[in-house]
Amino acid sequence: MRYQELLEEARQAGVPEPVERTVAAVLTTLGEELPAGTAGYLATNVPDEAGVRVRRPEPGDDAGAHLDRPHFLYRVAERDGCAPDEARDRVRMVLHAVAHGVPGGVLADVVAAVPADLLDLLPPVPGPR
Repeated sequence: MRYQELLEEARQAGVPEPVERTVAAVLTTLGEELPAGTAGYLATNVPDEAGVRVRRPEPGDDAGAHLDRPHFLYRVAERDGCAPDEARDRVRMVLHAVAHGVPGGVLADVVAAVPADLLDLLPPVPGPR
């Protein structure tokens, strides 16, 4: 998936303009939340313009920020310039768009790494057929 395709997927999912700002806010905050290895794995599977948002500048093998849900959504809202109560739906829309462009195994690693109170923000991981 190319970056413009990711942005178009996000638009189709309902992300308001400017889509780029929302995508950046969600992916930056998610990248901080994930362990560095998982963030790097996700970053290599999204377009470079999005991957730089997910990958941390100092990729140690840490466990991630582990923000609770209100703080995670507050950070997204602060970066996106939206109200905190709008951030939840924006996170869902962006991650739905991202999920369309990454292999299921990548999404499964992300799901396994986030705190339980953030799981409903992620799209379901396809199971084996």
